[in-house]
Amino acid sequence: MSMLQDAIARREGACPEGTRMVNFHKGIARYNMKDGSALQVQAFVLADGQTCLKVALYWAGISSPAIQSVYPTQEDFDYIKAAGRIAQMWIDGPIAAGISFGGESSSEPALSKLSAIK
Repeated sequence: MSMLQDAIARREGACPEGTRMVNFHKGIARYNMKDGSALQVQAFVLADGQTCLKVALYWAGISSPAIQSVYPTQEDFDYIKAAGRIAQMWIDGPIAAGISFGGESSSEPALSKLSAIK
């Protein structure tokens, strides 16, 4: 989560204010911003043993998150570059991510789905 927040701060000048929550047991980190937006990162291992990071981007007022999966398959995988790509997606907004406006943010059902993944 820190790399993602740092990447946003590098591009925007600062990361929006908010609170961070971490559940080490489920491998989830979530950053809730004061405007109702949120960033969520979940780490898990796939059936073939490959590590995966699932990033959900929630914008205030948007009913569906944009989901990005990161598969660090190379030994020299550049997490900072991957965080930069996701930060830029966050900055570009929901329309650029292919998410349409529609009602209030409903991050809790998506959070339950993500937390069920092991």
